[in-house]
This record gives sequence, structure tokens and C-alpha cells, in this order.
Amino acid sequence: MVTFHYSTSTADVSKNKHYS
Repeated sequence: MVTFHYSTSTADVSKNKHYS
């Protein structure tokens, strides 16, 4: 399951770029 969640948190930004 791939979760596309976009947050402004520092840690989440890394995940955002991974899925973007």
C-alpha cells in the first residue's frame, strides 16, 4: 500500500519527495 500524504513536517518532506 502506497500512502500519498503531503505534510510540511521535516521528516515527512523526505517521504513526500519519495512519492512525488
